[in-house]
Amino acid sequence: MDGEGVIHTVDVSNSALPQQAGVYSQTGGYVQGLDAAGTLLSFADGSGHLQVLDIADTASPVLTGTYVDENNGWLGAVIVSGSRVYTTPSSSAVQIVDITDPTAPQKIGEYTAELVWPPSIAVSGDRLFAAVRPGFDGMNTIGQNALNIVDVTDPGQIQVVGAYPGFVEAMTLLGPLALALIDDSVHLVDLSDQTLPKKLADIDGIAETRISALAATGEHLFVHYGFGAESGLAVVDISRFVRMFASGDPGDVDRSRTIANVPSH
Repeated sequence: MDGEGVIHTVDVSNSALPQQAGVYSQTGGYVQGLDAAGTLLSFADGSGHLQVLDIADTASPVLTGTYVDENNGWLGAVIVSGSRVYTTPSSSAVQIVDITDPTAPQKIGEYTAELVWPPSIAVSGDRLFAAVRPGFDGMNTIGQNALNIVDVTDPGQIQVVGAYPGFVEAMTLLGPLALALIDDSVHLVDLSDQTLPKKLADIDGIAETRISALAATGEHLFVHYGFGAESGLAVVDISRFVRMFASGDPGDVDRSRTIANVPSH
């Protein structure tokens, strides 16, 4: 996706030399969020509607269906998980849209909450993780800053099953771990018991400027920080924590809690 709201598909079969495969430009001039799974890509267009593209032929993405939120008309963050799309109408809720039939996307559920903005949400299986903040019912403040863990097994009977306190500005999931940015510190949270999330450690001093995004894979955490020419990417070795959840024979796992912060690039 570029600054003009054009979606580019890229061939990375040769990771050393990525090549453009195709483009899709009918986005309304701006894309708020997008995600893909299998041969389908979903994105929130310039009008805030959810569009579903067939990208089986990456050279020629084809629009297959559109979901319009009649009550709000502005969708933001987008996550595709299986046959569902999770998307945020402003900061008031997370909507669940069924794309089993990509020609006719339809809303099947909604988790209503005051979301942190920009929204920080993630999905793993039948659990939605959402960063929320206190709401206001006209007279009283309701709720608290937290990372809420929400059971979305039945989208018609959504319920919060656990919460980790703090104002979460960014997060990512890695197996049974959540990594959440709270007060400029990345908290490593054990989700083995989702009704009672537990902090294993926090990582301070990753960057001197504002952290904007987190991602994790394997045994590393990737932290994007700063803006423009001052931006950078820090790589943090979290293997000691990942290995705490590895299966193996007794004695195979190094359970040290030492964290190495690889120099930023």
